[in-house]
Amino acid sequence: MKKARSLVITMLLMFVFALAVPVTSSAARIYVTTTTVNLRRGASTNTARVLELPKEAVVKYLGKSGKNWYKVEYQNNNQQKFRGYIYKKYLQYAKTYITSASLNIRRGTSTNTPVVKTIPKGGKAIIVNTYTGAWYKTVYFAPNGKVYRGYTHQSYLRREGAKKGAYKTTDSVYMHRSPSMSSSSVIVVPKGKTVNVTNLSNGKWYYCSYKASNGRTYKGYVSNVCLKKK
Repeated sequence: MKKARSLVITMLLMFVFALAVPVTSSAARIYVTTTTVNLRRGASTNTARVLELPKEAVVKYLGKSGKNWYKVEYQNNNQQKFRGYIYKKYLQYAKTYITSASLNIRRGTSTNTPVVKTIPKGGKAIIVNTYTGAWYKTVYFAPNGKVYRGYTHQSYLRREGAKKGAYKTTDSVYMHRSPSMSSSSVIVVPKGKTVNVTNLSNGKWYYCSYKASNGRTYKGYVSNVCLKKK
């Protein structure tokens, strides 16, 4: 009788423990470091450093320890994988974009530089930052598990899950007459201002309207990389 009761209690404890362990999925959870930060072996600053990651390093989320530490995986250009923990305040959720056509990742901010990888149409790219107006620092997680880094031109990128409606500018940004950096500008929209997006069909360009402080309403195309949904 005692053995049967002990067995039941043990099974109940195992069941409760199973419920208490968080089950998380790393699918589509990608983060970018906001500063130079240590990737550590454990969820504490007292643990050994695995690697020092630079600002804007892209990592995969694997889980968490407590409230403030994320377990992540970093894969370098040699396809070496490093796992460890980063304090969550040094991470921000990555912006994912979908290619509307095949798009080359290049080693530099010029079409004269070698191609690192071609992202197929419909592929997902992580856009990290803006360079020289038309080129973006990009990370691509290929289906074969490899990670590619480089620069992509502004064309053929659309924010994943983008919707029409009100957006805020994340920096001072030019509104253009047509979906091209070479087209004439209508106005410079200051950082933190609201624009109303009415068309999402032009790759990385959003057609929108902006009401300026002088009361006038301007319409044109703005790069979606410079817009944040309100």
